[in-house]
Amino acid sequence: MGSSGHKSEGTDGYRELLSQVWRLRKEVSNMEEAMRAEVKLAGRGGKSAAQVASSDVLSISTAAAAATLRSREEVNTESGLNTSHATPSPAFEGASTSQATIGGAYDGSSGNDTLSFTVTKAGNVGGPNTGALGLLPADLELEVRDGAGELLDTLQFTEESVPDTEMALGNGLTVSFSAGSLELGDSFDLGVAHSVAGSAAIDEPMNGRGGDDANFDLGERVVDGSFEVNGVSIAVNASDSIREVLERITASAAGVSAAFDAGSDEVVLTHKTVGAAGNIVLSGDSSGFLAASKLSGAAQVDGEDNEFLAAIDTVGALSGLSSGTFYVEGQEFSIDTSVDSLSDILDSVNEAQLGVRAAYTGSRIVFTAEEAQNSFSLAEGTSGFFAAFGIEVGSFKPGELSGPASGVSRPGKSPGKVRSASQSIEKRFGALKERLQEFFGEELGGSASAKAMRKTLRSSMGSALRGVLRESLDLSASQVGQGTVDTGFGLVFNFDANGGNPFLDLRESEIFEGVRRNQGEVKEFLFGKKLGKEQQGFFAAVDAALAASQKSLALVAGESVGTLFVAYA
Repeated sequence: MGSSGHKSEGTDGYRELLSQVWRLRKEVSNMEEAMRAEVKLAGRGGKSAAQVASSDVLSISTAAAAATLRSREEVNTESGLNTSHATPSPAFEGASTSQATIGGAYDGSSGNDTLSFTVTKAGNVGGPNTGALGLLPADLELEVRDGAGELLDTLQFTEESVPDTEMALGNGLTVSFSAGSLELGDSFDLGVAHSVAGSAAIDEPMNGRGGDDANFDLGERVVDGSFEVNGVSIAVNASDSIREVLERITASAAGVSAAFDAGSDEVVLTHKTVGAAGNIVLSGDSSGFLAASKLSGAAQVDGEDNEFLAAIDTVGALSGLSSGTFYVEGQEFSIDTSVDSLSDILDSVNEAQLGVRAAYTGSRIVFTAEEAQNSFSLAEGTSGFFAAFGIEVGSFKPGELSGPASGVSRPGKSPGKVRSASQSIEKRFGALKERLQEFFGEELGGSASAKAMRKTLRSSMGSALRGVLRESLDLSASQVGQGTVDTGFGLVFNFDANGGNPFLDLRESEIFEGVRRNQGEVKEFLFGKKLGKEQQGFFAAVDAALAASQKSLALVAGESVGTLFVAYA
């Protein structure tokens, strides 16, 4: 009975996750079937709607990022070194005033142990010392024993010994003593470890002993003190853990969040204000924490503004624009480059409801008649708006395309049905976003390994989607490796997101125009293509990733795939 209950606790999380995989896979299948018809219908019917696209490719950032500062290398760089000692500055228990300093590299000969150093002949390091009756100088002596009390070394030196002179032990360590007294019977302990993890231990005290420490590189030492982040003092106690210091940074008025990236073994500082203006400046360290955590000398990665939402004067790629006017359908629009963003300008056209839709596709600015049978006109004013982007001005009739043509029309479709199909696609993408968020964002019960499986599924689906994006959008591996990938038709994938919705974000205002103008590209992305060899599309890639996950989950849940299909389909 006991073993049966243990199995249930270990598999319940997998069963729950497997149930969600089945439901998501079924919903993806239903969505694919419906969207094949809707994408086809969403292409323009009859004549193409009049459209003008900028001839120049516009490259501006549409995703803002905060400034970051990471450790210049791993906090513990000694993954290949499997020994350590607890502290470089052990303190005597007793009245001795001489300070011991430990150096060298422990050879592991005593395993994981605590060594004791005991004064067996007293005196003053550096003198004056006298022997019996004041006739002879006295030798100072310490014994070094292991945890079982076995004698390992005897350290002897006279009054003529220079303070801080290193003496070698038989286990690879060295010890020196500062000027001061060594009192008979005084001692200190030193923890040594034969094997340590190759990463920092962020919840252990930074001055801990015997392997129960922060696991900084050998020789790195943190003492009571402070350092500054953006001019704000951060107190450090030697007995703090790394986590406590990072939490102190985050809670301070420095405007910086601090965290530890266990995967890279690095401390990461992130400015709380997103954009290019944020800076992270470290200074005035009297504690040694910045050196030990490898933050000293680290280079900042500057933040980025969302240039689509930034004032035009602050965006170099928009330097050709001036404050002034332009005209759409005879209506005047004003631009103030010190205040207005590109988003503001396009929104003003759309809000005027002139039957013309203005959009930024991620590479070009496009003006399109909202109804296929309508004409529209564009005219330059004093701002140079159209000239700045290579947009032709004049009157444009149904079927007339100016600039790069990104879509084709099909005859026999009413504008109303086209719009309805495009709106339906928007809703379906929204539903898919919600399902993915539900699937990846809910708290999962069960064992820790079951929770870890969710992360594995997210990673496998991310890999599948990167492949589809790379092939269908002709992107390089580096372009889809990390960060945000914008398809150009309203779907944005963020491969750096954590939790919540890990992949998909929507720009609803771009989906309608994106599907109408780029129907071929949208179909290729969603459903794949055949050019000598078959290429998976979005839906097939998601389904394949889910199918592989089902098999793995069924095995660890102790069920057959067929049985679970009946249970969860």
